[in-house]
Amino acid sequence: MVNVFKPHVFVLPEDDENREFINGFIGHPAIDDGQIYPLPVAGGWAAVLKEFEDVYVKRLRDSHNAHIIMLIDYDNEFETRRAKFQAKIPVDVADRAFGCADEPKDLKKATRRCCEEIGRLLANECDTGTEQLWTHGHLRHNNDDRARLTTTVKPFLFRQLRA
Repeated sequence: MVNVFKPHVFVLPEDDENREFINGFIGHPAIDDGQIYPLPVAGGWAAVLKEFEDVYVKRLRDSHNAHIIMLIDYDNEFETRRAKFQAKIPVDVADRAFGCADEPKDLKKATRRCCEEIGRLLANECDTGTEQLWTHGHLRHNNDDRARLTTTVKPFLFRQLRA
C-alpha cells in the first residue's frame, strides 16, 4: 500500500526486460524499497503513455509526494518518442514525471550482463555518484532526465548504509 504522505516513486515499465532492470535496481541494498513501487508491465511504449495519462497524472496531482518513472524502449526513435511523451506531461506535474529510454537487448549484449545486474549497477552508480554505466552509449541520451531524477528522488529513495 502506498503511503501518500511520504515521498514515493512509481515505475511503469514497457516490457519484461525493463521490469527486470527495475527488479535489479530495487535489489540494491541502499534502496529503500518502501519508497519505490514497480507497476505491472504496460505492454508497449504507447501503453505506458496511455496509462500515465489515464491514471498517473491524477495520482501526481492528488499527492505532491508522488513521482513516476516511465521506462520504455526507444526502438531507434528516441527523439520522436521523447517528444510524444513530453507533449503529454502536464506542466503542473512535469517536475515529478521522468522518462528513461533504453534498448535492453543492445545494452545486455554490449555489457554482457543480464537486466537485473544492469539495474543493480545503475542503482549503485546513483548511490555513489559515479557515472560509468549511465554514460554508456545505450543510456547516455537519458542524462538530462537522470540528473533531474537523481536530484529529486535520491534524498528519499536511497538510505544511508552504516558499516
